[in-house]
Amino acid sequence: MLGRYKHKFTFITTLASKIDVNPDCITLSSLVPAALACYFLYVNEVAFAGVMILLNGFLDALDGAVARAHNRVTLQGELLDALVDKYGECAILIFLLCAGIPPAAVCAAIVGVLMTTYVQARVGETLGRKKLFSGVGLERSERAILLASGCMLSAFFDSALFYVTLFIAIFSNLTALLRFIKGWNVLKT
Repeated sequence: MLGRYKHKFTFITTLASKIDVNPDCITLSSLVPAALACYFLYVNEVAFAGVMILLNGFLDALDGAVARAHNRVTLQGELLDALVDKYGECAILIFLLCAGIPPAAVCAAIVGVLMTTYVQARVGETLGRKKLFSGVGLERSERAILLASGCMLSAFFDSALFYVTLFIAIFSNLTALLRFIKGWNVLKT
């Protein structure tokens, strides 16, 4: 969804054009705030975890912008980005257990996140197209913003993080289902 508004985030593009580093280094560095988010969830400093989740999401957006700005987009970089994103996001979701989120909600969120990506990859592989489902459902950037917001709001509302996790669980799985239906229809033609 937020992908439709990428043109509004020109500060990332501007910053990316000024940063001349290997985008893979930025990708790998996004593991640091992901690990810190896990740590803060573990020690029950949930609001700080939210800040780290935002930083993780920012670095995820920045690595691709730097690659595009300096003509360094590679298939290896895209693979590394996907791997690091999934490990970081799933680790953060697992550590929600430390913040008291019920295991069923955490598991449903993880399954939804993984299936959303899997359906896209599988249908894209079959059709030879990578970005078949852009704008269909809950994307990584929205999940990161929602999760970070839930963490920060939990300082004021005890159940905020639970409801955000539940929302992510429901709508990530719904996204996977929508992508499956769209893919099914495209593949039968």
